[in-house]
Amino acid sequence: MGISMIRSIALLAAGILVASCMHQMAPPEQRISAGTITFHNQGRDRIQVYLIGDKEDWLLGRLESLETAHLRLPESVSAAADGSVVLAVLPGWSRVLAPRVDRRAVLSMRERGGDLPGEEWSFVNGQLLGPMQRPSGRNF
Repeated sequence: MGISMIRSIALLAAGILVASCMHQMAPPEQRISAGTITFHNQGRDRIQVYLIGDKEDWLLGRLESLETAHLRLPESVSAAADGSVVLAVLPGWSRVLAPRVDRRAVLSMRERGGDLPGEEWSFVNGQLLGPMQRPSGRNF
């Protein structure tokens, strides 16, 4: 096998590698649905994230330690933009029947349901941080 053949194979492999990385480098705003929030669990424990409305509670998702997830919001919350909701984070993964009255729950301030899509939240050292808006993609 000559040097030119090895060089051709190396260039082909490098091209395939670059092409596969280009797909993964797409801006996150294009891949995330408008009906989701981004949630970062920056703690050591597993957590459950609930959305508490005036009449109903929804389990949005469960996250492992140091996991980030895009949690889908219920359609009824996005449609009722005037309704207020609260995010609740509970440790562990056992289903909670009433997260609004669980003493372990860490609650956010009241938010308008229509404002939630696109927000980012973090859970760090037992505290719920947010909302943070995603960057708009503009470079300054």
